Amino acid sequence: MAGPSDDPDRTSASGGDYIAGDKVGGDKVLGDKIIFVRGREVRLPGPETVRRHLDAIRENPNYNRWVDDRYVGGVALPMRVAPYPTKLDHEPQRVDLLQAISDAQHCIILGEPGIGKTTSLERLMWAAAMRGDLMPVYVRLAEYKPDEGRTFPDLLRRGLNSEGVLHLPDPETLMLWLHNEEAPPILWLLLDGLNEARPDLVPSLLEAIHSHSRDFPAHRLALTCRTADWGNILNWPAWEVQELVDEAQRWGR
Repeated sequence: MAGPSDDPDRTSASGGDYIAGDKVGGDKVLGDKIIFVRGREVRLPGPETVRRHLDAIRENPNYNRWVDDRYVGGVALPMRVAPYPTKLDHEPQRVDLLQAISDAQHCIILGEPGIGKTTSLERLMWAAAMRGDLMPVYVRLAEYKPDEGRTFPDLLRRGLNSEGVLHLPDPETLMLWLHNEEAPPILWLLLDGLNEARPDLVPSLLEAIHSHSRDFPAHRLALTCRTADWGNILNWPAWEVQELVDEAQRWGR
């Protein structure tokens, strides 16, 4: 009797990087897709699992602590950014972060240590989860260590798994899911701390980011870096975080 690995309909994908079989089943409640990968059963998250994942982000205190719940449904407390670089003879034009990058496919968020770069990504996590059409994933770039198996796809996988709803066992499964023709998730990659990555690994890290962007042009990317370490490494629109003021200070958050 032929086993899964002997299935004549099994197909190669992504230049032979992984082998994916036909759909062999599905979870009728969650809508998860179940396939075989080299004879191993793999579950690809379906619409209900994605919804539960976004719900978990909305309820995560690391993200919803910045929500002004005086309004029905909650709105994000304002966080001011200014275009970078700022002209020396002009007062910086401060705008709200969410407004500034609302239409940006790629952007850089700069700032001095402790001013709120990571906080800006927390806000974007919550905002994306509230939208519902984007799946945000927070990644600490300091953890990029490909020689230890912490490749860029592995960091994405770990970030997606961090809410405890998604269970992507390896980068291979993540790629299968992202290439899923039925309902591919649209990620918003929130990449924190380029300046915290090992200097000798920054070139390969940037190439991995570019590679992901080429493979998945619909995905959005926001990357933070300390202003002094930036040097216009990427030709993306850049914004610099301003001091936390106004409502954020009054609410003591």
